[in-house]
Amino acid sequence: GAGIAWMGHGLTAQAEFTVLQLTRVWGESVEKDDSRTNFTLGAHVGYQVIPWLTVSAEMHYQHWLSTPANVSANSLFRDQLTLGGGVRGNIPVGTALLRPGVAFFTPVGGPMGAMEYKILQFDLAVPL
Repeated sequence: GAGIAWMGHGLTAQAEFTVLQLTRVWGESVEKDDSRTNFTLGAHVGYQVIPWLTVSAEMHYQHWLSTPANVSANSLFRDQLTLGGGVRGNIPVGTALLRPGVAFFTPVGGPMGAMEYKILQFDLAVPL
């Protein structure tokens, strides 16, 4: 995989892609596929609105390049797209920077869309 990012003037933009070759080493009674090939793609844009608050939007896409058993059984599993956005705080504490965040993601089609999934994510990043 590879990624690229640009940061400046309060703006962050980044993109990445990865090709994964997955190989089963044991468990053939549970996993039918000897190997599978998957492609993922992501993009992120964030802007620091005020010094302590950043807003952002993201896109994640996944596509099976090979045809694993679950895709053969149901073509809905071929790919998945999610879109989302959120906010992140920037709180200095001593020599550390606490970066609590909350984001909401929704699928566009794919198996997660069919099941009407929604993702609410809370996290705390602490870059040192």
